[in-house]
Amino acid sequence: MGSACSTPIDKSQLPKGVVIDPDRLDQPAFGSVPSSKHLDKVFTRFSKNKNSLVLEELVLLMTTLRRMYTKNKPELVQQLNVPEFDDEFFKLVLFALDDDSSNTVEINEWKRWITRGASMEITKREEWATKDENNQRLDIFLRSVLDACGTSVDTTMAPSFDSW
Repeated sequence: MGSACSTPIDKSQLPKGVVIDPDRLDQPAFGSVPSSKHLDKVFTRFSKNKNSLVLEELVLLMTTLRRMYTKNKPELVQQLNVPEFDDEFFKLVLFALDDDSSNTVEINEWKRWITRGASMEITKREEWATKDENNQRLDIFLRSVLDACGTSVDTTMAPSFDSW
């Protein structure tokens, strides 16, 4: 997966029919899938040990990204009207991202989850997001990560993580 990540993508985690060429992940023309470098940058900004996130670090990452997303896309956030994150939701996200049940999110688990979500067809993801409150929250979390990486699904003029 480019030079920034030595762990290959577990293709079984991707939606059926999605083909990911690891050599293209770091190319901006790939679409809404963020580069490995940008995912590393977001992750390590909040991880004290740079390899994993504990619950408190995940909470800080999620709340910071949502606050920045709200600042960058106020009209869209108002239109989406997604409930605020709460303690139960943070635990749910930790559980969802933690493939090995270590009670932490390692960088490869982070990249796999974000890549999987970013690879979903936008209309299917938006339809999925309407099913319940937690799906809405997961969708806005993913949107905020993509926005931070400069690969927003909302517009071609996405802000860069570097511009925070």
